[in-house]
Amino acid sequence: MSDVLGLAQSLRKLSDDELADLCRRCLVQSIHLKDFFDLAEQLLAQRSVQAWLASQNRATLTALVDQKSTPAASDPMFAVLARRYQTDPKSLGDGFAALVHGGTSNLKMAEVAPNSVEQRADSKIDEYEAKDAGIRGFLAIQALTEFVYELEHKYLSEVGKAGLALPDVKRFAGLLGIERDQVRDLWELAHANNLVSVQESRWVLGGMAGVWLESKVNERWKFSVDAWLKLLGSSSGLELAQQLVSGERRTFAELLGDVYPLADSTPGSRGAKLAAHAELLGLTSKGRLQPWLCSALAQDSAAAQLAINKFFPKHQDRVILQADLSVVAPGPLDESTENELREFVEADSIGLAAHFRISALSVSYALERGHSVQQIRETLLRISQQALPQPVEYLLNDVSKRFGRIKVIADESTGGCFIRVNEPTLAIELVNDLRHRIIALRQLEPELLYSKYSVDVVYFTLRDFGHLAVRSTADGTVIPPLKLSQRIGSAPKPAAIEAMILRLRGSELKAAEGDDESKLRQLQLAIKNKASVRVIYSGKDAVQYEFLLEPVGVANGRLRARDRKADIERTLPLANILSLELI
Repeated sequence: MSDVLGLAQSLRKLSDDELADLCRRCLVQSIHLKDFFDLAEQLLAQRSVQAWLASQNRATLTALVDQKSTPAASDPMFAVLARRYQTDPKSLGDGFAALVHGGTSNLKMAEVAPNSVEQRADSKIDEYEAKDAGIRGFLAIQALTEFVYELEHKYLSEVGKAGLALPDVKRFAGLLGIERDQVRDLWELAHANNLVSVQESRWVLGGMAGVWLESKVNERWKFSVDAWLKLLGSSSGLELAQQLVSGERRTFAELLGDVYPLADSTPGSRGAKLAAHAELLGLTSKGRLQPWLCSALAQDSAAAQLAINKFFPKHQDRVILQADLSVVAPGPLDESTENELREFVEADSIGLAAHFRISALSVSYALERGHSVQQIRETLLRISQQALPQPVEYLLNDVSKRFGRIKVIADESTGGCFIRVNEPTLAIELVNDLRHRIIALRQLEPELLYSKYSVDVVYFTLRDFGHLAVRSTADGTVIPPLKLSQRIGSAPKPAAIEAMILRLRGSELKAAEGDDESKLRQLQLAIKNKASVRVIYSGKDAVQYEFLLEPVGVANGRLRARDRKADIERTLPLANILSLELI
């Protein structure tokens, strides 16, 4: 039997968690996989094999060479690759060949006495490094939170594979005061936390966005660490934890290289991403391991949360309101105050001290959400504890008068939308504005425009150019944006790997029920690999028969195969095959 068939059968027997862990280790691209045979083929591709080798510790790699029993042997990839290595030592790549060159002594790891989490917690903490790690972890959580707020107000397109457009990267870099590469790393963290997801080539809020905003900062940090641990893999975390020595000064990259000698630390690699994300989350400080990393690797993220919490900056609940329509937060705001404030302000800069601005667009958005001008006024008075500057009063009154002048209405028949305005001069202004050429506005009536683009595209484009547009129904009722609070308690959408596993399990059920496509797929594989199949066949008398066959060919809706038991050739209509199973 070929490696593909054997591996596919082994994959079926794994639990969903084991299968997900293996797919993450092998960097599986899950989008186009239809069944376990597709998955097996991808796992045996050179890219996936190299990723699997990079995720294995020295003990497993030694056993792979020496053919010794090891707990890793339960991994179906181990048996296949061990057999390949015995046949051709160069088949596992130059990196593996170089590592074992000269004997297995190069693979052996020095014995290190396991350290308990309690022992490691007693090690001396470098206060400077700990404070640095705590601040960076806090700033990372602030950045992820900012992505959630911004995604409500902006239309962000997916670029490449789960990427951001360069203008959006630049804008976030300026807003957060960080480098562009850090923006991309933080966006990956947001994606891993299900705060953002892709829908029809557009970034939208993920299923965890509402829960995230309702949580405290230390709870958000724990969510992020759990997502990082999932990327690392539970078994890898425990293996790394066992090699930690109390008071040691190794960096995370060095620790990863010691335990996983084939782990690639070049930019863009899995190891480099793990190290970069650990640095952003404050699990390391300039690469140095922090005490709470030990707890996290030992699968106790709650203990890690308690340990780092005292190094987070303290919160406050007051802001300074200024006459230039700016709102200054001298320190980090507590979660409830920030959520209230962000209903009607937009961010200029985010950090330990933040700068916000009240604008016509931000107030209009709050009115769309169902707030009133009086509610905004009362909130500002309460959290600033000062009288409202006159320009703020003017702005609130002006927006209340202009609100709803531009309404964007979906055209269900074409997928485009209508734009209804309250006066002809405004319609002429919108049509003649050269910036609006990208949405192709066309005037139908003195107060009615049309665009072939969807409601969301036109709505966000008009807002980007400073127009107080709102989405509405045909009768003029304003459609409020989806409140994040409505997402609380909703089950997060399954990640790509989990969705793939559900799809593969479903394909197995279809095969068991005699799905034509699944039957044909398995028969073709059986013929290609000269494998046998067990067939349950319904005869003319409606009696079911079980045959053990060696398929020879499939044509015109019929299977031609040799019956091993009866030693004869059978021709069976595919429609009468109730189920089949590869042997």
